[in-house]
Amino acid sequence: MYNIFLIIIISAIIIFLHELGHYCMAKLLGLHIDKVSFSLCPFPRFYVSVLEIGITPFKRILYLLSGNITTLIVFLCLNLLSINELNLALIVVALQIIAETNPFYSDYSSVMFWIANKNALKKIPHYIGNKEQEENIQKYIKNIRDSYFLSPLWLLHFVIWGILLVILLKYILIIK
Repeated sequence: MYNIFLIIIISAIIIFLHELGHYCMAKLLGLHIDKVSFSLCPFPRFYVSVLEIGITPFKRILYLLSGNITTLIVFLCLNLLSINELNLALIVVALQIIAETNPFYSDYSSVMFWIANKNALKKIPHYIGNKEQEENIQKYIKNIRDSYFLSPLWLLHFVIWGILLVILLKYILIIK
């Protein structure tokens, strides 16, 4: 029971730090934060949402990667400390990295989507005041995002994720 409670606490801290990474990067880049919220779709999660309109691809990618970079920094810091009591924390962070990099629904799949569709996304107007136009743009982005699933780039992401999965699971077994 103690380990389950500890896993939940460590996971909550890591998720908080991950989302804090997104939030801080959005502020640093001057992006408009739409909301900080909780959603049950497609799975229970906390998230920081920024408005899609007017973001350069470079800023978008930096924003998306900031949460994962924060998680990796936590992982590296825990590794450097190498205290036996931190093994459980390392396992939780490794599992979090596996979850964060999955090709089905993650920040990395969003990054790959933005890279793969940069030409189509350049056609989106940067500043719009009309609510109906903004909704149409969001639908347009959703359609492009849906077309990314099972594309060659998505399949490459899946293979790389599979390799990462094997490496981190081996790592978890070694530190247990």
